[in-house]
Amino acid sequence: MKAFAMTEDTVEWYKDKVTDKRISDLYSYIKPFVETESIRVLDLGCGVGNYLQRFSEASVGIDASLPGLEICKKKELHAQFGDLNKPLEFGCEFDVAFCSHVLEHVDSPLSLLRRATEC
Repeated sequence: MKAFAMTEDTVEWYKDKVTDKRISDLYSYIKPFVETESIRVLDLGCGVGNYLQRFSEASVGIDASLPGLEICKKKELHAQFGDLNKPLEFGCEFDVAFCSHVLEHVDSPLSLLRRATEC
């Protein structure tokens, strides 16, 4: 299975369909776990940064979509390219690993979750 990476067309569709209201509604469930500035979140599959922009500035996003990462860059978010099918190189630098709508796009979701929670 090949890793899924959003194209420019897909990114534009995603931006149009995923509204700030929808993200805000879902974020209310996450907020208690990440609401302080000292919480460092590793956003696995950060996409265009809809959640990443709500986490502390110490947070980092990983994604395989270059067009999505360009949008993150324009938002001045800390996001970088990464293949979530490969080992993570972050060790224990983060307090929380977060992923939304990403597990269905990786070869082995359980392996990703194990790697993300090794600390």
